[in-house]
Amino acid sequence: MVKDYATYGAEFESRLHTVEDVVDGDTIVIEDGIRIRLLGIDAPETTECYGPEASRALASLVLGQQVVLEKDQTAKDGYDRLLRYVVLRNEHPEVDDVFVNDELVRTGFVESAYVKPNRRYLQQLMAAEEEAKAAGVGM
Repeated sequence: MVKDYATYGAEFESRLHTVEDVVDGDTIVIEDGIRIRLLGIDAPETTECYGPEASRALASLVLGQQVVLEKDQTAKDGYDRLLRYVVLRNEHPEVDDVFVNDELVRTGFVESAYVKPNRRYLQQLMAAEEEAKAAGVGM
């Protein structure tokens, strides 16, 4: 049974969540079956060219890991998935956390995508895409 994220209350955005599954290159499942669509990016479908690679890249970063979710303007999409930026917390204070959405764009596994009105990291993600293109990495 999928639990409604609202039952977590105000702490939902500030607590750590365990990534239990990776659906594709831009969708994960956290505890209680809650589906998260990574905001600001678009991955090819798993049946499309580069789709399996995008899924594997996301899984290698977050599967079984603890992440923090950050909301922008829009909470959910039309498929009842939460729209969030995902940050992989690093246990070691001397190592930076990983902004997963950005890392996937920077390595060329996904493209940046503007989902109105969510603009918080739009410029950063677009710049990461340009870097990936210039470096000739990914799709």
